[in-house]
Amino acid sequence: MDKFQPNQSTTQSEIAKPMEVKTDLVTVHVDGKAVQLPKGENLLAAILSKKYNLPYFCWHPSMGSIGACRQCAITQFTDETQQKGRTIMACMTPVVDGMFLGLEHAPAAEFREQVIAAMMTNHPHDCPVCGEGGACHLQDMTVMTGHSHRQYQGLKRTFTNQYLGPLVNHEMNRCITCYRCERFYKDYAGGKDFSACGSKNQVYFGRQQDGVLESEFAGNLVEVCPTGVFTDKPFAAHYTRKWDLQSAPSICHGCAVGCNISVGERYGSVRRVINRYHNDINGYFICDKGRFGFAYVNGDDRINKISGIELATAFKPHEFSIAMARHNAKTTVGIGSARASQESNAALKQLVGRENFCSGLTELQQECLRSCQALMLQNRQASISDIEQSDCIIVLDEDLTQTSARIALAVRQATRNAAFDKAEQMGIPRWQDDAVRTAAQDLRSDLYLLQSKSCKLDDVAAFCEPMLPEQILELARDISDFANNPHPLGLAQTRTEGSHSESQTLLSRIVQSLQHAKRPVIIAGCSHWHLALLQAVEKLATHAPKNWQFALLPDAVNAMGLVSLMDEHTLSLEQLQAKDLSSSAVIAMENSLPAWSSEQRKQLAEQAETLVVIDHSRHQLSELADIVLPATAFTESDGVAVNYQGLAQPFFAVKPQVKPMHSSWQWCQLLDDVFGQGTLIGLQKLSQLRSYLTDNVTGYPDMNAMFAQHLLFKSARQPMRYSGRTAMIANQTVHEPKNPVDSDSPYSFSMEGPGNDDGYGHALPRSFSWAPGWNSNQSISKYQVKVGGVMSNRADMIRLVGQSEPSASRAQTSSSAKRNHRSQRILGLQLRQLEHLFANDEFAGKIAEFNLMAPPPCLLINTDDTGKFNQGTVSHVRVELTDNSSFIVQLIPCADIAKGVAYLHHPRANTSPLLDLVVSISTVSDADISAHQQQLSENLEQILQQKNRNLARLQQTDQRIPIQIVGEGS
Repeated sequence: MDKFQPNQSTTQSEIAKPMEVKTDLVTVHVDGKAVQLPKGENLLAAILSKKYNLPYFCWHPSMGSIGACRQCAITQFTDETQQKGRTIMACMTPVVDGMFLGLEHAPAAEFREQVIAAMMTNHPHDCPVCGEGGACHLQDMTVMTGHSHRQYQGLKRTFTNQYLGPLVNHEMNRCITCYRCERFYKDYAGGKDFSACGSKNQVYFGRQQDGVLESEFAGNLVEVCPTGVFTDKPFAAHYTRKWDLQSAPSICHGCAVGCNISVGERYGSVRRVINRYHNDINGYFICDKGRFGFAYVNGDDRINKISGIELATAFKPHEFSIAMARHNAKTTVGIGSARASQESNAALKQLVGRENFCSGLTELQQECLRSCQALMLQNRQASISDIEQSDCIIVLDEDLTQTSARIALAVRQATRNAAFDKAEQMGIPRWQDDAVRTAAQDLRSDLYLLQSKSCKLDDVAAFCEPMLPEQILELARDISDFANNPHPLGLAQTRTEGSHSESQTLLSRIVQSLQHAKRPVIIAGCSHWHLALLQAVEKLATHAPKNWQFALLPDAVNAMGLVSLMDEHTLSLEQLQAKDLSSSAVIAMENSLPAWSSEQRKQLAEQAETLVVIDHSRHQLSELADIVLPATAFTESDGVAVNYQGLAQPFFAVKPQVKPMHSSWQWCQLLDDVFGQGTLIGLQKLSQLRSYLTDNVTGYPDMNAMFAQHLLFKSARQPMRYSGRTAMIANQTVHEPKNPVDSDSPYSFSMEGPGNDDGYGHALPRSFSWAPGWNSNQSISKYQVKVGGVMSNRADMIRLVGQSEPSASRAQTSSSAKRNHRSQRILGLQLRQLEHLFANDEFAGKIAEFNLMAPPPCLLINTDDTGKFNQGTVSHVRVELTDNSSFIVQLIPCADIAKGVAYLHHPRANTSPLLDLVVSISTVSDADISAHQQQLSENLEQILQQKNRNLARLQQTDQRIPIQIVGEGS
């Protein structure tokens, strides 16, 4: 039986299995005190790891040292008797045994103060109107060096700011030329449209011309920049200082990676999301979807009231049960969701019984996720840390940059491992970033991108030629055959001998790379629901060498949690459709059924005796429902999400619920009185529900073991400088209300409570990062065992353990899934959905900024396939669907798409199985093209208007004082 279990004797490192670099400790004397530091380590990092305060700007734990800012100057002495010493830069100096260092030595301290003074000659007096004020690394370092008064009275340089898109604001006058932005954007994230321009004292960091930043990680500039040059534009438009934000630790719900984030709230609206460091998952960086993709929780299409039943003004459980009893049915069927928490799915399954629980997935989707689960249960799923340390990576039919962007960033870092190995041979430490890059030049570890179109990782790939999906599957099976050989990969030379085909040549290259690799990783995903490919990888994993690791990536935040609750009785959507629902109540929980067409959803509403929808935002299914119950979004509820590795991670509400909104599990508990067996009636607290589920539901983790002892000693969600608590609702009442009580969470909605790293046993995830003298997020180093290492207050990890045993029901479902899977071909082209980070999501259309950055409706084809459309003179085509509807898309010929494959993008693909509905593709008239372009212009105008209306509504709600943050929020 597969169960979630806490790692009581297992540490984080044992789960993620990062490559450990053993270093010898040596004695170094710092300000007369002997400390133990790792030999050869970056001296700045080593000093910060010992919690000393030493200013820096250009250095970053993930990007190494270049010595550009000269801010980390210290004095080195020959012995304890020397008085003068010499000034060195800590970030460029390795730790050597017997060093004598002076951090507080007067000449070094004066040098650091003068470096700041030189920077300030051109830095504006913007702190009161700067979006970074109060959370600015430059402010912290200026105070730390003692530069409290400015001496320079001359003119300051000025720059023209650029428009960098709807997500990131640019205020170049604040730049201190630390080069962090360029090093991250170009060198670390691989961006091509951003660089340093100019020379000497006129260096400009930006694009060649105004335009949207193209990188999926551009938002990290907000945190990477130590000043206010790059700021969060949506946050600036609805701004609050860091110390006035109520924050809570959470998990990104944008994909299945499970990046750790911190959510900030004020006046009832979520204001921003920032990265929350986790050494084995997201590290210091998250993608822009994770950073800005929360905006829908503030949208005006939130469901905030009960519809379909009549209740008194104030919500009362007893009256609710009486009203729902009028809609009682003979049986109840529940539809779960991969975006709902583990508690909610488990509670729904308990409510309806396992024979009436539907996963909300098609048979094809269920089987794809079971392949992911098989690797998860074998503990073969590689962490991001594992991927970054790999020396050979094969990506199978998945554009990671658009589906699991944080994984793509890890893959890019992995290609540098060959450079690090060469640098090590030459005696160059890996933290000497510029020296490593100079020594390595274009040397990279092997990366094979076996895909049907190009992607943004092509520039670091050893192979990236577009291939047909069938060719990719054949190669995957060939690799599996080689791995299954008694002498793994030993027949490679024999198999390819005498063959001159391109596929055999490629196979030979891949086999040779795998033979020489020490830590290979094979990655595939569910973006195309390519079942045969995922099963080939699953088969490969069963007999691959132990040093091989894999990463099969689901499509949703809790997809692995949902599949862990599935058993032989779980219904697929096909089985649900075939079921007689005339005397059944159907409860659809946080699932708009995007795998179904509009007609199928209408049929469900017509066939069910009662259709109950539990969700937080409106969609077609909620409009068809008989009863709609408002659910809380992830920012307003506590729960558990299981990432692609099988790690069960908790997320916490950043603000209290506003009745009648409830968490989905709470609605299940309330509905159990009418539609269920009564097993959930007494479980009114989350801790009670968790205890019950741990004892009775296979696939639910024992989360109470982690947090029970913290319920009496809660940590604060609000910083100690949180202001206006008694005045923020003065426009509503002059009486000071009691703080909301959160009895189930280890966090309080107040400033009271011990710190997140208290001494009460297991530690808690941090709500926010702050330390004395460190107001920016750079303060995270104060809470790490060592800089860039694990958190000193890390919580135990919980993961799914057990053995994967394929059942007969799985094999039967698999064959059914294959029969139902439709390989859509139109005009000889295999249609596939175009992946895009800001478009392939049912909530992407609810976020104005994402709509502005999404591509227009289009059909991408190979240049050689243009002849299928009137000798290649067509610019737009019409796509006809089975429901007699149609739409127009732009036809875009590309040389970097496999011949015979076409990629279709249209917003309808997020809410329906668009590819399965396509009947034909035909040319359109010039008049239709003009009307289509006019419609796109009108849609753009509507998006901008909706964005402004939503912002005005939020500002009115919080009684905003009209103080403008200069140069931001436009």
